[in-house]
Amino acid sequence: MRKPFSKFLMAVIIITVSFENLQGQLSANWLGPDMSGIYKESSLLKVWPSSGPSLIWESNDAGTGFSSASVTDDTVYITGRKGDNDVLSAFGQDGKKLWETIYGKASDSNYPDSRSTPSVSAGKIFVVSGEGDLVCMGKEGKILWSVNYTAKSLTS
Repeated sequence: MRKPFSKFLMAVIIITVSFENLQGQLSANWLGPDMSGIYKESSLLKVWPSSGPSLIWESNDAGTGFSSASVTDDTVYITGRKGDNDVLSAFGQDGKKLWETIYGKASDSNYPDSRSTPSVSAGKIFVVSGEGDLVCMGKEGKILWSVNYTAKSLTS
């Protein structure tokens, strides 16, 4: 059941990356530049081919999970679970994996598999593992800092 979802997710990523190359409005805000959910794009197709857009690339090497991808100008970031670990993977626009970093322990409780969508800001990527590790990484995949917020809240 996870494989069809993974393929669907990668198709969404590919479509997102392909639209990134079009000239259009850029927005880092939730729901667009005026936060209305309305994007005033131009030059979009009025009718799509029945087969949909062509597939540019896909990957089955991101682990298992339910996160969304974060797309920047040159990289697609996505989390996944591999074995007992949560990993962050970075892919270039050509679909080649640039790097993969283990950032914490995966959860085996009620919700197994990765669910953390990476947040990207000012060249840093922020993710949360299933066991509560809040992690900040650089664009090259090196962990800059990490704190386990569940352990921190127990001692506070």
